[in-house]
Amino acid sequence: MNNVGAKILLRRKELKLTQKQLGDQIGTSATAVGQWEKNDNKPSGENLYNLCKALSCQPDWLLYGEGERSGCNSPSLVPTPIGKRKFVPLVSWSDIDRWEDETDATKKKETFKYEPVTADFGPSAFAVQIRGDSMTNAALGCKSIPEGAVAIIDPDLTAGNEDIVLTKPKGSKTAIIKKLVIDGPNQYLKSLNPDYRLIAIDNDCLFLGVVKQINISIA
Repeated sequence: MNNVGAKILLRRKELKLTQKQLGDQIGTSATAVGQWEKNDNKPSGENLYNLCKALSCQPDWLLYGEGERSGCNSPSLVPTPIGKRKFVPLVSWSDIDRWEDETDATKKKETFKYEPVTADFGPSAFAVQIRGDSMTNAALGCKSIPEGAVAIIDPDLTAGNEDIVLTKPKGSKTAIIKKLVIDGPNQYLKSLNPDYRLIAIDNDCLFLGVVKQINISIA
């Protein structure tokens, strides 16, 4: 069953919910639920997360027919093969430091919001939301990552010259996202915003992953 609307209707009927009851659980209207069931629209973002939680199903099953239909009280990390992931968990900045230290079993017990991905990602990929304007460049034709955009990060990749990376320089209390610049024996972290200075780094700089995709909402 590949029809998203039909699957929403199926799970709603199985749970004996009206469209209004389901909408109330999600925080939206019965009309919106009806539009999803007719396939006039597809749920996304927080609506998708709340819908999957209310229907006790996984996003991959609802949108793509992959994985288990039900059996979970809330969406969780779904172990899928490398290159086949459709969603990655959105991790808070305060949780980044412990992300690599947590076991898969611990991660599965947690509740996450999800970000869709289109590129091929490893099993430890995750997302963080961009803070501040250091990666914003208003110049025409220049690469720019605005505040509020979501960076999809693969910690299994090795950072190279010109990559956008999630890193933690020596002495820094928090991770940052910058462009890696390698100039001979010297390495720097560069903001896309020209108003910010270069940061010289050494071998003590901790690389936490490479940014492979940026999701930007136009709503």
